[in-house]
Amino acid sequence: MSMEELYEKSLETESIPSSLYKCFWDVDPKTLDLRKDRIYIISRLLNAGGYEGYSFLQKAYVYEDFKYVGLNSRLLTPKTANYLSLSYNIEKSKMRFYKNSISWR
Repeated sequence: MSMEELYEKSLETESIPSSLYKCFWDVDPKTLDLRKDRIYIISRLLNAGGYEGYSFLQKAYVYEDFKYVGLNSRLLTPKTANYLSLSYNIEKSKMRFYKNSISWR
């Protein structure tokens, strides 16, 4: 199944709920595209969206999206990076966060 087919199956929503706008303090959430901006959206909501953000992500994205973000995002917190590593069986040595991260002291 192609990624496009997976998206068509998984996307139950077309936009970010207004109750989660507070997580996107640096951009206008109405302008975000759920497909094109998936790294940013998933990273931000896993970091700061709490249960509501996670619930939205589960409806809007597929397993492969979370794994892709885990491998490619530098926008994660250490806790979120560790969660993705454990939950999606991603080796930390392959995660961009751990390759290029600045110390979080």
